[in-house]
Amino acid sequence: MAKILLVFTGESYRFGGPVTRARGIGDYRRRQILASKLHIDFIKMLTILGHNVDIQLNTYKLNEYDDRQLLDYYKRNSNVVNSVFLNCIMPKETDFLNSVYDSILPIIDNYDFVLLIRIDFYLKKQFISSFELDKNRIMFIHIDSNIKLDNSFLVNHGCILYPKIFFNKIKDKTVYNEHHGIRNKLLANGLTNKDIGFMVNTLHVCSTDLGWNPFYIQVGRNYHRGYNTHCDYGEFVEYYYDNISNTLIHDPAKTVELYKNVLNIDSLEENLENIKVSTFEELV
Repeated sequence: MAKILLVFTGESYRFGGPVTRARGIGDYRRRQILASKLHIDFIKMLTILGHNVDIQLNTYKLNEYDDRQLLDYYKRNSNVVNSVFLNCIMPKETDFLNSVYDSILPIIDNYDFVLLIRIDFYLKKQFISSFELDKNRIMFIHIDSNIKLDNSFLVNHGCILYPKIFFNKIKDKTVYNEHHGIRNKLLANGLTNKDIGFMVNTLHVCSTDLGWNPFYIQVGRNYHRGYNTHCDYGEFVEYYYDNISNTLIHDPAKTVELYKNVLNIDSLEENLENIKVSTFEELV
């Protein structure tokens, strides 16, 4: 079985859409509780399968109470080996991601896999049941639907699985200074299409207030229950990626129609309604 370093990254207690930086307003605690509770469910699933999972938190400080509540919850329910709460918001997301990679470099060789997941992601049940460790490929959730129809695909970088054979791409800083374009940078630095995979080959909007996603919800944002083919980021959701030809193919039957029966399952609203606690202390 594998030894995994699972790193939860980004802004905790988020509230607001893309590009906004609001935190700690509205029902922010209940929303973060929803995300973190499913993180622990995911960790328990990996542990039941026999894997050894260590946890690292890389986020920002909000206030002493909420930060301690968050950290203590993960410590109670998983093996936290490190936590980083930054004082100031970094100017760019790539700067933050670079700091995450810097923080794991001293311990990376202790593991078979490094898995990065945004801390504001509620992991849908479909994610937990579909997740697999792939020791031969760097894995992303899906291709970003905000693309051009060429081979320079943008990807969803909110969840990345690095197997040990590609830790060198972290050590040599190939993956630094990138987010949605990370696949293209990897291909330009020695990797091939066979070295990179996706949990699903369908394309999706990365922000779940703009369009539906099969695997996660950003808990601090409004929830979109369907496809949005008219927004700037969702124009190509009717395309899927063909592994053999390495091209995008238009086929509504294999994309939007494939998911039509599950669009209203595992939604943000129903899950928030099921959260009956208001603090992490109240969670068992």
